[in-house]
Amino acid sequence: ALLRVLVFLMWLNHVIACAWYAVADTSDFEHNWLDEYDVAETSLLNQYLISYHWAMANFSGTMEVYPQNIAERIFALVTTFVGFVIATWVVSSITTIMTRLEIAAAQDAKRLFSLQEFLVDSKITPRLARRVQRNARHAIQMLKKDKPNLEVLTLISEPLRVELDFEVNAPLLASHPFFWMICRSCTTMMHQVCHTAIQKVLLSVGDVLFREGKSPS
Repeated sequence: ALLRVLVFLMWLNHVIACAWYAVADTSDFEHNWLDEYDVAETSLLNQYLISYHWAMANFSGTMEVYPQNIAERIFALVTTFVGFVIATWVVSSITTIMTRLEIAAAQDAKRLFSLQEFLVDSKITPRLARRVQRNARHAIQMLKKDKPNLEVLTLISEPLRVELDFEVNAPLLASHPFFWMICRSCTTMMHQVCHTAIQKVLLSVGDVLFREGKSPS
């Protein structure tokens, strides 16, 4: 989310910079900022960088380039107002994102610390304790990626959840020839298999999935 905000801000500055240059380059006024600051004959890259710098200055800071005619003045006023609104939104969004990250990190740290205390109190061997902690950290990361909005998903109708589970799980099962045949010949049955007969187990590197002689569950 933070990356999206930053990318949007960079793109918006690019659009404003191009528009600021276009106002000066295409206007009918005899004097514009390109002439005032002797950049009309410089390279296009230099003109773009100056325009981009001016665009960023509308969000924070100052810039030595100023409007030189009425069209540039109007554009600068509009851009300053838009920059104020966008800057307020960006600061609010970043603050919200950072707060959520801190809360999530604190919750994860608390759970891992509680697990560590349990392992120490139970006198678990260091080798097994490391494996348990590694798996717990892996499970926490995977749960963040896998169905991050579980509370929302419980609100949707049962038929939609069946369709959702089918599209999530069917490609994995279809890699096996038997389930691939079922997917093609009996889609209804496969929908129910994907919805009711699958349970995900979170494993990290080195974990044992099953042992010899263990009955299936």
